[in-house]
Amino acid sequence: MTRFISIVILLSTICSAVFTEETEKTTVLDLSAFMQLVCRHGTFKEFLIQELSLKYNRILGTPQIQLILDTTAHYTIALDSAEGSHLAGSVTLSSLFPASGTEVSAEYDTGRSVSGTVQNSSVSLKVEQAVLNNAFGTTNRLKELMAGNENELARYQILEAYEDYLTEVIALYIEWYAAYQNILYAEKSLEQSRTLLNLTRQKRQYNIALPIDVNKSTLQVLTAEEQLNKAENAYEILRKEVAMLTGFTSNEFSSIPGDPVLSEYNIEIDNEIDAFMLQSRTVKMLDLLTTMSRQELDIALDQLLPTAKVYAAYNISGIEYLPLENQSNDLELGFSVSVPLLNTGANADVELKKNLLEASILSQSNQKENLNLQLTTLRDTIAFLNKQLELAEQKLSTARLIVRDEEIRYNQGRSGLDDVLKAYETLDSINQSRISIMVQLHKSYIEWLRFTDTLIDENKQIILEKDLPKNNP
Repeated sequence: MTRFISIVILLSTICSAVFTEETEKTTVLDLSAFMQLVCRHGTFKEFLIQELSLKYNRILGTPQIQLILDTTAHYTIALDSAEGSHLAGSVTLSSLFPASGTEVSAEYDTGRSVSGTVQNSSVSLKVEQAVLNNAFGTTNRLKELMAGNENELARYQILEAYEDYLTEVIALYIEWYAAYQNILYAEKSLEQSRTLLNLTRQKRQYNIALPIDVNKSTLQVLTAEEQLNKAENAYEILRKEVAMLTGFTSNEFSSIPGDPVLSEYNIEIDNEIDAFMLQSRTVKMLDLLTTMSRQELDIALDQLLPTAKVYAAYNISGIEYLPLENQSNDLELGFSVSVPLLNTGANADVELKKNLLEASILSQSNQKENLNLQLTTLRDTIAFLNKQLELAEQKLSTARLIVRDEEIRYNQGRSGLDDVLKAYETLDSINQSRISIMVQLHKSYIEWLRFTDTLIDENKQIILEKDLPKNNP
């Protein structure tokens, strides 16, 4: 693809901008201005909200550092002796560090001794570390990676939604432009038909033309009026839809479409397919899905391991509310192990994840082959339509020459009216075919950009090509 021009539409900025009154007065609404207006539509705002929520989804899907404060307190009133009344309670502060699988806690505890005559208290600090299941935070880090991949996949999917919507919007603009060209041609055709009718009537006055010729010319005018009426109706339907997308009411919107200026359809299929298969958004999404399947299997395998932890605790205890008197210190080292003797659910989950990974790898390979085929087919379609449009242009030029010659011959009395009407009919048919091919060609090229993930980049910057030779009827 050659001669790119970037139409910058960073939605978070442009969608908040206010279009000036000068834009509303513009007679011709070109594709660039049209897209700027459309980006203010509610659909784009919906996409933006979805993207803003991704960071919260990642937080919810990832184990986070937790800091928990737990307190208990009570006061016992001794009814037999006032000295027996006492305060008891505890304060515990604990924190979990998912990245390392480490849990740290500090506790203060106070209460009466067993004899009930002395106020005891203690302070302890404990560090606990997972060493088998989720060893040193392995599973938690995998979950964090998975959450990041899920976030990236969701972001790609939102970009795909942007691109799909833009493709529909641009296709609508192309149809609107074609409908407008149909009106221009129908008006010109009606004018020619009326000129022919006036000429036939003059000939009839001099008995050069027959009454049937006047009727045939009249029928030609009526047919041209019918064609114009259909073209205006089709244009009006599209105009109202364009008005809605650009934020105007039908009565407020009076712009006409400009020529959708794209680039010459010079697509180097081999280079673009190679680039697409290596670094396109679609392929990245397929790779992410396989990577996530592997991570899910690793997590499932980790769940088969016993839960084992080692810990170290340091304790200070003494009398009174602060353990300063009769103080004693001790260091405690230990471990805990929990072994599931029967865990059919975890085993089944591992087998399921293995099957899903294998299916994901096969699906990725099959989809890449299918993408290659679709790209080649689309390239061939564009090349075919480009050639068809070139031939249609040549046929249209030739048909116009024939119409002009037949009109001259009819005016000079060297040919009949039927020859002129047939030339008109041929010209109409060729023009309709040309416009249809032009619409298909434009849409196919936009589809190529969408399919190869080059309609917008990852910053939601719209990329369109320019300098397509104008095809005016």
